[in-house]
Formats: sequence, structure tokens, C-alpha cells
Amino acid sequence: MYSLQIFNIRIYVTNSTDLLNAVQRAAKTVSFRPFGRLTVERFSEASRETLDLCDAGGEYEGDGTFVRQVDMAMHKALSPGPALDKMNLDTALEVVRCLDELGDEPVGQSVDLYAWVKDAISIASTRGTYGPMNPYQFKGARDAFW
Repeated sequence: MYSLQIFNIRIYVTNSTDLLNAVQRAAKTVSFRPFGRLTVERFSEASRETLDLCDAGGEYEGDGTFVRQVDMAMHKALSPGPALDKMNLDTALEVVRCLDELGDEPVGQSVDLYAWVKDAISIASTRGTYGPMNPYQFKGARDAFW
């Protein structure tokens, strides 16, 4: 297990199946809420007034806040079960499609590995979330994000 500091928030990462099972059992202590305001702020360029409405002035409390509602929806969607299994399957199938597409390149063709991985991961991870209407399947959307 190790931690990453992103946006002044510490994220804990585990690659141990034993620890992963423990984390899943303690899901009520795992929260995406600290990212709520940052996400709204980063992707919407919302005004200070709008941001304050989204998270009740910076406090992550109360079921009625936008950030709390998003957190509850994410928790439900990402909880173990058929919905998460389908999301993971869609993501994995998109990775396979990206690899197949790479295999179609002519032998000896040079590939910018960093650009390919960035695009493949962007497309695959968002495919699991957005499904076939994934806006990140379009290069312009990916370029705008990055």
C-alpha cells in the first residue's frame, strides 16, 4: 500500500488483494467527496457562488448538497455487484479493442507509446463510465481534457 498526494488530498493505493477486500468491506470510510468541489471547479469553471451552492460553502455535510448526491450515486454505481462488473467488462473490452487497433499498424511502424497509452487509458476508462455515448471516444474531447 502506498499513498499519492493529489490536489492537497492524500489518496491511498493498494495492489494487495487482501487489503483490497478489507477496503471494500469498509466502503463507508472511502469517499470521493473531497474531489467533489475540485471536479466541479475544474471542469465547469463555475463561479464562487455556484461552487458554494454545490458543496454548502465548502462543508461536505448534509444529504441535500450536490456533492453529497454525486458521492452517493458514485458509491452505489461502484459498489461490488452486476453494475460494477459490467463497467469493468466494458473497460476491459475497450482495452482489447485499442490493442487490436494497435496490432493493425504496419510492421515496423513507429508508435508514440506515451500518446497511445494516454489515449487508450482515456478511452477505456471513460467507456466503462459513459458507455457507447462516451464523449472521450472523440480525439477533440480527449485533447481538451489533457
